[in-house]
Amino acid sequence: MKNEGVFDELVVDHWLHIEQLGEREWWMRIGDARILVAVQSSGDVRVDVERGFHAPIYGITTDE
Repeated sequence: MKNEGVFDELVVDHWLHIEQLGEREWWMRIGDARILVAVQSSGDVRVDVERGFHAPIYGITTDE
């Protein structure tokens, strides 16, 4: 697959929003969840998820 460019923001209706905040950091809204992904220079990845950020929580979230 050939690289056709880079995007820094994608919005689909009211349930999906992905935005690149910096070279190694992305913010996402998927349904009622806010997700922040940060990649350290060491390659380690940190993912923070917050449910109910934009709307009431529907369904069940587990840490398994």
